[in-house]
Amino acid sequence: MEHWHTSKRNMYGKLLLFFSAHAAIWANFNRLVTEIAAFVNKVTAFDKYVAQQQQQTKGITTDKETKFHTMKTLIVRYSRKARVWAADTGNETLQAVFDIRKTDFSKMPGKKAIARIKDVCDALNINIGSLAGYNVLPANITAISNAITAYENAANTPGAAKSLKKTGTAGIDTEMQTIDDSIAIIDDLLITEYEVGNADLVAEYHNSRRIDNIAVHHGGIKITATDADTGAELQGLEMEAEGTDKAALTAINGIGEITGIKNGDYYVNLTMKNYETQRIKVTIARGKITEQAVKMKKALDAFVDSTH
Repeated sequence: MEHWHTSKRNMYGKLLLFFSAHAAIWANFNRLVTEIAAFVNKVTAFDKYVAQQQQQTKGITTDKETKFHTMKTLIVRYSRKARVWAADTGNETLQAVFDIRKTDFSKMPGKKAIARIKDVCDALNINIGSLAGYNVLPANITAISNAITAYENAANTPGAAKSLKKTGTAGIDTEMQTIDDSIAIIDDLLITEYEVGNADLVAEYHNSRRIDNIAVHHGGIKITATDADTGAELQGLEMEAEGTDKAALTAINGIGEITGIKNGDYYVNLTMKNYETQRIKVTIARGKITEQAVKMKKALDAFVDSTH
């Protein structure tokens, strides 16, 4: 997301915390309750677009790199054995063909690398009848061929990834507008209802409503929260940086971010219903986002409750 999107999402997170904390106050104000529920649903939809955008821009590249590593590892493993066979039989041409190492592909362009790997695979296949004694078997050639196909399929997906990224980005902008429309309605309902009788509540609402600019000399904390047992991404985990007025909730992809924090050491409290509270220490560097993965353990009373 752009910095502006991140700033707005942080504001939405503060409002979610505010609405959750004070829901009992307006429990009988039906129209306000309805609009707050709509706001919550729209933020959830917004987070789905963000998750889609991040997954498609990051996940596909990671998948491609993983498949290339697999292909490279297999071809080198069996070509090194075949090189020994070529040396034993005095075949200098095939010695040169099979004399490859993983480092050979470090700076080689993708198309050139795949062409080289295919050439070596073909040479292995042609001579497979002579390689059994060197533990190079037909099944190994099949594994290499499958790895090549898997990599080529992954390499051909960037176009689709860009299209999905574009859809996600457009969805973020569209959903942000609908969220802002909901906030405008909430402004009219909540402020006019409580500005006289509950000025402190309205002041807190205004503070939550404020958009904090992300200054370049400030840093932030990015938490990825998952269930310690299942690995499931946890939405709705509350993260609060001690010594600041900064807090946030994790989104549908388990990611939450607090920004606009000065450099230094901070303790961050992580709380979520049915999970044990965690308090972690993070170091914020100037202008940097500190990332940390946390695994939340189910609270013992959560297991007790689940039996009733």
